[in-house]
Amino acid sequence: MRIKLTLQCSKGSIIALNNRYELSAVLYKILANADKDFATWLHDRGYGKDGRQFKLFTFGFLQTFPYYKVDGGQVCKSGLVTWEASLCVDELVQHIVTGLFRDASFVLKAGFFEEVHFKVQNVEILPLPNFTETMQYRCQTPILIGQKREASKYETYLSPLDANYAALFHYNLRGKVKAVQGESFQDSDTVSFRLLSAPDNVRPKGFKVCKQGIAPLTYKPYLFDFELIAPPEWQRVGYLAGFGQDGALGLGMCNVII
Repeated sequence: MRIKLTLQCSKGSIIALNNRYELSAVLYKILANADKDFATWLHDRGYGKDGRQFKLFTFGFLQTFPYYKVDGGQVCKSGLVTWEASLCVDELVQHIVTGLFRDASFVLKAGFFEEVHFKVQNVEILPLPNFTETMQYRCQTPILIGQKREASKYETYLSPLDANYAALFHYNLRGKVKAVQGESFQDSDTVSFRLLSAPDNVRPKGFKVCKQGIAPLTYKPYLFDFELIAPPEWQRVGYLAGFGQDGALGLGMCNVII
């Protein structure tokens, strides 16, 4: 399911641009207020298969209109903000998930700005596209694909222009589908990724995650358009859970190109 939240904050609030980690924590906290067991499971384990863990949700950027920019943030002139979240959950529990967000409130503290208090004013379930074997997407938030190197304990983040990108994109999506379907999983040999954006329009959108007590972690995901050929259910999982790695940080959220 995809939901659109309308949020209210104080007029003139400054919202930090680098807030992916903090927004992820907000989603966990909202879930914990209703069902702590579920939130703990989501945070610590998620859907797992073959020793891999997938949170299977993602979210977009906070949208403020009208606004003006300051160094590292945006000033919300109206006090109204919209925020989209996407969760790969069963249709039977959508009304339960929607209820978690109604009348919710939270505090966002990111960067060096003062904390911002938000109140959820409205929750809207967004219609899903008709999933077919061939779909074209545009990144709403950037996609992260990493590759482990033998000589390093760190991943190298790839551009969709790199030769191994399509294979790793496929590997990640396959793992998510397998986690969702479990024993009923059926593999596919028809999955194909094709970059639609011109090379000079493939844009990195790097950011850092700062956690108390450890050095900042740097991420380098990319914004672009692409075509994906895959079974409709695979398309659905990628659309709802996010394509690529670390969807729980709000990465890989894509919209269908009409």
